[in-house]
Amino acid sequence: MGDASTGTGGLRILICDSDRGVSDALGRALAADRLVASTREADSIAAAKEVLNAKGANIVFLDFLAFGWYESTDFIFAFRRKDPSVVFVLHVDDEAIGQNASFFYGERRRLLVYYRLARHLEGAELAAEVHSVLVHCMMDLGMSAS
Repeated sequence: MGDASTGTGGLRILICDSDRGVSDALGRALAADRLVASTREADSIAAAKEVLNAKGANIVFLDFLAFGWYESTDFIFAFRRKDPSVVFVLHVDDEAIGQNASFFYGERRRLLVYYRLARHLEGAELAAEVHSVLVHCMMDLGMSAS
């Protein structure tokens, strides 16, 4: 689990991903965004819970396929019931989800309204999408981007 102070914004980001290369690229894009105050990384759901229980993040970028559908879904929904002020962003491979037609059935249907960030993005495209998602998250958190 890593920690890095970055910009002057008020967003405290937790990246929860088991793929170090992907989480590092996302971390760099987040660190370059002026809205972000800090970024942390967790390579497991247990590590993410520790950070969130200590109020160490207000936005979580989660690759729920990396940790299994059921464990990730349980984590998101249980934590949102406990602390609805944390915003979850699904950092996903939409193609992999599309191959699993049953993914959004049942309780996981609620995930359709969560923000998503595609895992395949790189460079300027990743930076632009990260910023857009952060602005939307700020609105959910009741913060101003100015």
